[in-house]
Amino acid sequence: MADPAPVPSGVQVPGNAVDGRDGPIVQMRKFEPRDLKEVRLLLGYSIMEQLAAANTLLYTNPFVIVAWLALSSVMIGLMDWWPDPSGPAWTWLMPLPALASCAVPFLFAIDWLNRAYFEDLTRRVLAQEDTVDIPAYYSRAPGSGFWVLIYKGNPIGLVAKDAKGKKGKDGKKDDGKKLDHSRIAHPPAPTAPTVALVRHFHLDAPYRPTFIQNDLLAHGLSQAFAAAPSLETAYFRVSKLTPWLEEVSKTMGMRRRAGPTGEELAKDVGRRGLMGWREWYVGVGREKWEERYEEMREMHGL
Repeated sequence: MADPAPVPSGVQVPGNAVDGRDGPIVQMRKFEPRDLKEVRLLLGYSIMEQLAAANTLLYTNPFVIVAWLALSSVMIGLMDWWPDPSGPAWTWLMPLPALASCAVPFLFAIDWLNRAYFEDLTRRVLAQEDTVDIPAYYSRAPGSGFWVLIYKGNPIGLVAKDAKGKKGKDGKKDDGKKLDHSRIAHPPAPTAPTVALVRHFHLDAPYRPTFIQNDLLAHGLSQAFAAAPSLETAYFRVSKLTPWLEEVSKTMGMRRRAGPTGEELAKDVGRRGLMGWREWYVGVGREKWEERYEEMREMHGL
């Protein structure tokens, strides 16, 4: 099957609204230097919003609930707030203050301890090479790119894909024991990219009910496969803290698989929360993507 047609950089959202005076209301375009402040803010949001998910998972953890009920029972007993079965009905409300007050330390402690991990992870991500100099990093190879979703002139989403070639058969670096002088005079030519990794993907939460995140990721993937004919597979990283990203990946035809170098879990730049939640890889091959891409185009009448 032929490669999917490249998607122009104008309005690419099916059913979008266009203002005749001010141009397109919704636009997907490449990153520009003027977007840096908003893009870095979106990158920070993409990590810090996982804090709420991490807190919720711990709030509903059976061990935390048991500890909360045990502490509440101790307080109820000390204050003699147990309801009187033979007394008036209002006595059954007496334990409520103890239950509420004993929950506060757990809520505070969980958020405080989790927050430290995600704030550190945010600093690490914003200091990575690809986020410090975005234009330089994402122009190294065909198939790479950093796209921004604009709504009424404001960036509300982004997708960054990094295309690279495969490593050697053993995946190991040179141990430095032997020096190949031929490589000094004739350095190896860069290999054509065969895999693409979506390094960053985010859409502001208020816009997710419109499912425009599907169009944003589809745009990024279509650009990668069209720009690099050698590209074989595109990868995406999801976790238990980002269920909405997993739904988007399934819409793109992605399924869980080993990563670009064969690992099951993604190499992380930092721990995610007290429980150390890890990301795993999902991916889609070129042939499967082309089939899914055509299905989406037909569904939207393109």
